[in-house]
Amino acid sequence: MKSGLILYLLVLSISIQAQTFSTNSTLIDENRYNGIKGNPYILDDFSTAVIYDIDGEMIQDALVNYNAYEHGVEVKKGNRITILDEDYYPKVVITQVSKKKNDTGDIILVPSPESNMKGTYVQEIFASDEIKFYKKFRVTQSKNKTEAPGKTFTTKRFAHKTEYLLNYGGELHQVKGKLDAVTAVIGNKKELKSYCKKHKNKLKSDQDWNALLSFYSTM
Repeated sequence: MKSGLILYLLVLSISIQAQTFSTNSTLIDENRYNGIKGNPYILDDFSTAVIYDIDGEMIQDALVNYNAYEHGVEVKKGNRITILDEDYYPKVVITQVSKKKNDTGDIILVPSPESNMKGTYVQEIFASDEIKFYKKFRVTQSKNKTEAPGKTFTTKRFAHKTEYLLNYGGELHQVKGKLDAVTAVIGNKKELKSYCKKHKNKLKSDQDWNALLSFYSTM
């Protein structure tokens, strides 16, 4: 009797989780961004990911992309899209990456540490007890007007911008992706510059930043 009750509760828990995951599922609108050049996503296409819920349970092999224009992690299944609620899903690890830039490897998305950015995810590049370093994605629409005899043509395009957030000792800073900007907060400028020179680390990728801050944590 007891084992039967446990099995029932387990099935019920899985059912509730599935319902929560699909509550805001909508049909894919192929015309959502008609007339706008480019796309609002951080990846060229949806990629395989592992999604973690608040209990640490995993949803594996999900197809995921981050919409930086509407600030949401989108999960695609068939002809439907689900927008993740960061209160239920605090971590998304994208494991197969097709990025616009030259970074490779996993992309870890977590809820933004900015109190005024609820619903927004950021990329966690490095995390320790002392330091957390994030990449923040932002996409806006740019408009260009072209004049022709008797006509005005307007071209809309998605414009991507990357910003960085540094949590040091519990205090959050928005910083440029430059060594001088980061060392202005965490110090040890001489040692970190020496490390970059020795290891030919030009801080051009997420992995470069992770390596630098991993070294800092050993100092």
